Amino acid sequence: MGQELCSGVCGEDMFAKLSSQYGQDFTKFMLAEKAKQVVNQEFGKLTTQSNNIFGDFQNKSSNIVDEKQKELNNIFEDAKSKVGSVVPGGIPALERIKGSSINEFSGYNGLTSQINGIKTQTNEKIQTELKTLQNTMNADKQNAIDTLNKNRPAIPIYDQLPEPVRATVFSEAEKHFSQQMGKDENSIIGAISSKFNPNSMQGMFGMLSPENALSGIVGKAAGVITQALGLGNLGGLAGGLIGGGGLGGLGGLAGGLMGGQQGGFGNPIGGLFGK
Repeated sequence: MGQELCSGVCGEDMFAKLSSQYGQDFTKFMLAEKAKQVVNQEFGKLTTQSNNIFGDFQNKSSNIVDEKQKELNNIFEDAKSKVGSVVPGGIPALERIKGSSINEFSGYNGLTSQINGIKTQTNEKIQTELKTLQNTMNADKQNAIDTLNKNRPAIPIYDQLPEPVRATVFSEAEKHFSQQMGKDENSIIGAISSKFNPNSMQGMFGMLSPENALSGIVGKAAGVITQALGLGNLGGLAGGLIGGGGLGGLGGLAGGLMGGQQGGFGNPIGGLFGK
């Protein structure tokens, strides 16, 4: 209790002493201290906002990937249904002849691998962009703090005060210099938000979204799978298989059903702060 009272009284006395001793230099010094506080607070908010925004980017990206994977799955299931309805012995027979799973020789696994690759690449891009953005913010924050420290008048005694006393002096300065501090705060916030703000961050998702690349893969999936399974000629060939009878005939004609897989697709942020 006594220490708290002393901190308050001593702080008020110290404010009056420094104000009397240093005059306008003390005012400028305290304005710089307030400005440093504002800079740290605003960049702290931006760091939290950027983490949240880029976290949302990852969630949106994952949702897009899931939707495109579902589209691919539907295409594949439709193709399998067609194969099973016309080929004697259905899919198991084709897999025995081909010596591998229909998921593999149809191209489905390859297409899924491409989707997963784009998911990984997108997550890496999101993390890289976030790190670059926050590195830039941290550099600008530090430059602003360094500039304020460099340009403020020298009052060594202030930094040597015990923290409770220094806090009281700062609080007294906020009361006495509130009008100018308010103007400076608005100026600093405006300068920071002109370069870094949530709206501009939100706009970055357009260049990070995997949707176009995934749409390219899924858009060609039906053709890839149809070609690999020979579904274009399946009806006629199935008749030959049924008429020819025997596994030997099936094996010979099945070679014509299984075309080689199509090649993969290309994978497809004046004053203290500069702009």
